[in-house]
Amino acid sequence: LAYLEDPGLSVEGLMQHVQGPDFPTGGVLMGAEGIYEAYTTGRGKVVLQGRYTIEKQRDGKHHIVFTEIPYHVVKADLVRQMDAIRLDKQVHGVQDVRDESGRDGLRIVIEVSKSADPEGVLAFYLKKTDLQVNYHFNMVTIHRNAPRQVGLREIIRSFIEHRREVVRRRSQFDLDKASTRLHEVE
Repeated sequence: LAYLEDPGLSVEGLMQHVQGPDFPTGGVLMGAEGIYEAYTTGRGKVVLQGRYTIEKQRDGKHHIVFTEIPYHVVKADLVRQMDAIRLDKQVHGVQDVRDESGRDGLRIVIEVSKSADPEGVLAFYLKKTDLQVNYHFNMVTIHRNAPRQVGLREIIRSFIEHRREVVRRRSQFDLDKASTRLHEVE
């Protein structure tokens, strides 16, 4: 709608309305410069990381709780990866990895011992598992029957042109159908 009101709107102006991709499984998008690059050139790279909180327990332990995971990451495989790291003792201080997901939503818990640094454990898990993944943008549109890599402004312009053509053709079809019916009735 903002583009329709002002077709000369810059990429920065459009980014006020389209801030980034919305992944269905959530997560935290890291790297706004990757999004800006993708919106201007059609290519870019961003890092998608699971959403987490670190909870301190009464007994001094810490729980790292993930409530969102990156898109296209299979939860069961992710929990298996995380537990394999714990069983292989690749990182010090992880006592348990649990999937506590239920009706209330996704919840993956890493239980960290009192002696371990939860930030260090978190950094290791982000690096070694699919809790943090790279996503590459490749924005392509069909323009004059040929694929082209374009930025956000051109994608929106192409979409609006397409919708205008669809509405024009649909209206023409309805008009032709009504004209035929009128001719039959006369």
